[in-house]
Amino acid sequence: GIISVLSAKYSFFAYLVYSDGDFALGWDIMEPVTYLYGIFFGNLAIVYIAFFGIQFEVPGYISRVTERRIKHICEKEGFDLEHFSKLKNDISELTLQVRPPESLVLRPPIDLSGISDDIRKQS
Repeated sequence: GIISVLSAKYSFFAYLVYSDGDFALGWDIMEPVTYLYGIFFGNLAIVYIAFFGIQFEVPGYISRVTERRIKHICEKEGFDLEHFSKLKNDISELTLQVRPPESLVLRPPIDLSGISDDIRKQS
């Protein structure tokens, strides 16, 4: 993953700066190379963020990571997440259809809207 890529990059730069081998360039050559490397990938990250519109706020990041992890686990276990979502939506629609009409819902026999709060608390 990312740790191995970073390790390889820093190992390669360290080899080019500090080794005595054939490819040793020294710090005087490698300093601008590493600087330009960092600037290039920093700008590349900004372009990526602007192009895809990704926001790096904690709640958004956590929801993206959680969603990606759930999809990975569902694929690994063979669970059909789309079918599950469809079933959940069907259940919520059926629940709305089964709900009793407003005329059957019990309401208080007296309209308490015109009574002050003090009197309402006493009753």
